[in-house]
Amino acid sequence: MSTSTEAIDERMIRGIAPDESTGKVSTKEVRQFLFDRGATVAGVAPATAFADAPGGHRATDIIPNAESVIVMGVKLISSLVDWPSLVWEQKRSTVFNAWLVYDEGCFDSPNIRLARMAGELATAFEVNGYHSFFSPGSLGSTTTCLNAARLYAQMEYPQPLDREKLAELAPDIESPSRYEAPFSLRHAAVAAGLATFGANNLALHPVFGPRVRWNVVITELQMDHYDEPLTEPVCTFDKGCRACIETCPYGVFQEQGRFEFAGQSHPWAAMTGGKCYYNSVPCGGTCIQVCPAGSGDKAMKKTVAKRFQQQKRSEQSPPAAS
Repeated sequence: MSTSTEAIDERMIRGIAPDESTGKVSTKEVRQFLFDRGATVAGVAPATAFADAPGGHRATDIIPNAESVIVMGVKLISSLVDWPSLVWEQKRSTVFNAWLVYDEGCFDSPNIRLARMAGELATAFEVNGYHSFFSPGSLGSTTTCLNAARLYAQMEYPQPLDREKLAELAPDIESPSRYEAPFSLRHAAVAAGLATFGANNLALHPVFGPRVRWNVVITELQMDHYDEPLTEPVCTFDKGCRACIETCPYGVFQEQGRFEFAGQSHPWAAMTGGKCYYNSVPCGGTCIQVCPAGSGDKAMKKTVAKRFQQQKRSEQSPPAAS
């Protein structure tokens, strides 16, 4: 017995479709769609904003007829951001447990939330015939690849990597710091008017500073409105702030300069001094904890920044993993 098209349609999500008269989707509707699913902030940029990205990382490299890049972010819980420094200072737990809370609370959990809402939005576009893409969480993708390589190399985390075996099994993964995401979520946040770049290489939101995780949906659909990039820098580098550079426990920030993006000049500190971990112990996000950018969480950030700035860099390294 055949089922009518109408009956099938009644059992399918209707998704988000463009206005019949304009051929464009309501930006307000898309933003509300994301807010209803837990986004803290949301913005939209045209695909052309990424025309100068490296080959293979443009919006149109991912979706050839891309028109729009929708950006969403969720605020990180400040007590979780600050957890490693509080644990190390008070010696209430092991370094592993300090990192576990920070890793789960500030990377894995927000990435899962973001992937779900981005996937739902991409699906809402595709059911109406418009190709779309959403980005997997950046850290989740990195650790998944590396943990798979470790597994095949018959190694257990957090043992040091067998570089020769890793190169044989995954020749494109030289090290965690060389993992390349398909699309820059930070550039997307800046292009969509949600942030400006900081000297710590992070996208800084005007209210929440660096304490935001991001995701995007790239789609063939045109929006009826695109957000303008911010015109005032969120980073206070030009006012003399060097908190991220001076308090990094491993001194990774070295050469300082500027770069142009989205019509603005942004400060930049090259991460050429090493990696964000030492003896397999990550720093715990010091450059996020001490960043004074943004109007939110000022009291907590000021306290953490003061505590770190009173210490010499040589005394800041977290204890070795036990």
